[in-house]
Amino acid sequence: MAPSSRRVALTINSKFATIRSCVKANRPLLVAALLLIASHRLPAPIVEESPTPTPAVTPGAQPKKSLSPPKPRSKPGGAARCAGTWIGRITADRMGDVDVRLVISADGTSVAQTSKAGVWTRPLTYDGKIFSWQTGPTNAVGWTLKLNPDEQSALVTRNWSRNESRAIFTRVHSIQR
Repeated sequence: MAPSSRRVALTINSKFATIRSCVKANRPLLVAALLLIASHRLPAPIVEESPTPTPAVTPGAQPKKSLSPPKPRSKPGGAARCAGTWIGRITADRMGDVDVRLVISADGTSVAQTSKAGVWTRPLTYDGKIFSWQTGPTNAVGWTLKLNPDEQSALVTRNWSRNESRAIFTRVHSIQR
């Protein structure tokens, strides 16, 4: 062996010796690290819940009376089902679009109509489907109101001198007996 190769072998051996001494000194630390890395997590302990005791009934105790829900009011039938306040905007010829308020009586036999054209209280007629009434200074303006299935909106028509306007009116207040 040549002197230079001996030096290389000694240098390599001394490096291994240094590594071996570091490993020996830190062996307990390396073992602890390997155990922590390799250990499995254990499941949480199983805890059984104790059943809750049922309350004892005392002999003198009276059972609570259940409150029954209030009975729903039956919907009014006939003309009365349209009772209440209705609002909408309808075209009134030369006056343009007019805001109209209709207040139909609780029994469905009269209507109070208010708009910029005037205030009228008139009798209603009802044929089972459509309400109708007349307004104007000479009762020449014919009106009809037909409820939509939701009974919260209605188709209102206004007829005067061969001109017909239609609009959807909305119920804003309901009158129930």
